[in-house]
Amino acid sequence: MTKTGKVGKVTIAIDRKNYRLRFTHLKKRHSLTVGEVSEEGFMLATAKAQEINSDILMERFDPTLAKYSPERANALEVLEAKPNLNVVWENYKKLKENVVMPSTKKCCWATTERCMKSVNPKLLEIDKAPQFIAALLENYAPGTLRPVMGDINAAVNLAVNMKMIQDNPYQSIKLPKKIKKPIECYEDNEIKEIFEAFHEDTYCSKFTSAKHSHYYYYVSTLGLTFARPEEIIALTWNDLKTKADKTYLRISKVYSKGFIQTSKTKEIRLFKCNKQLTELLQQAPRIENEHNLMFPSIQGGYINHGNWSKRYWRPIINGLVSDGKLHKYLKPYVLRHSGITRAIRLGFDIATIAALAGNSTEMIAKHYLAAHNEIELPEL
Repeated sequence: MTKTGKVGKVTIAIDRKNYRLRFTHLKKRHSLTVGEVSEEGFMLATAKAQEINSDILMERFDPTLAKYSPERANALEVLEAKPNLNVVWENYKKLKENVVMPSTKKCCWATTERCMKSVNPKLLEIDKAPQFIAALLENYAPGTLRPVMGDINAAVNLAVNMKMIQDNPYQSIKLPKKIKKPIECYEDNEIKEIFEAFHEDTYCSKFTSAKHSHYYYYVSTLGLTFARPEEIIALTWNDLKTKADKTYLRISKVYSKGFIQTSKTKEIRLFKCNKQLTELLQQAPRIENEHNLMFPSIQGGYINHGNWSKRYWRPIINGLVSDGKLHKYLKPYVLRHSGITRAIRLGFDIATIAALAGNSTEMIAKHYLAAHNEIELPEL
């Protein structure tokens, strides 16, 4: 069905999968999408073209096009209503629904909406931007608010481009600078203690069936690859590659917020396994599971890293600290910091480490390289 036509001054054309009406009135060009390409769509386009042409001839044409399009009418109502931040945000979500990743909507958008609901509704008026930010800072840390402000600025900038509002008062507001904590890591002997504690179920209650040793291969792979936890969780046995007697891990995806997505850098990288990692992966049991995961949870699905950290990592690390085998409690991501720091101390150049870690050299030096606090300077 590819009918086109013309009704008086109005041309019925096809734009991709939709009918579009094109016409000129008082030297101004107009266009209006009226329906999908189909028999019914062509009938609707013809009827709208007749209505518009008649209104032009009878000098009753509506230049806003609201008379001929419910979407235009709704947009006009929003414009005239002086939208607040809620209206701007809902408009942004509607237009970005199909281009934003599911995990972003589930996590980041939910945080933004929670922050907006936490303040007095009067502060959501666009001209109350300073008061809105001040109210948020009473309940949230600047680090929490930075991605929220990113969402809000994106939504308000879109509203400015659509001429819903005149300008964006939020973009000139600066959040307090975050005090950067020193980068920390575990030393080699400490990481070996962590591996052993998982392997031997050292801190596992004898009454539980959920043994810590189930995650020994997962934790060891984290420590030996300095990959992101969400990358290792997403690995399947199809990602284990052998070429010219060398073993590689193909890292191309992540499991985050309940979804499988492309990796953070959108790149596929092959991590060359050393002898220790190769032998570890050869010994790892192939547990049958729906997704062919290398490291499934005890239940057989993807590891929920947040729950795993609380139920397995935390008791083991706290136990090792109490026994004097670790210097302090650090979160699981420390295995990435520790691996990167260890490789650089061994003399690997930062460019190589950055390629293996899936990051830039600047980010490696700024966010991942830990200082050696107990090093003794050589004597003169």
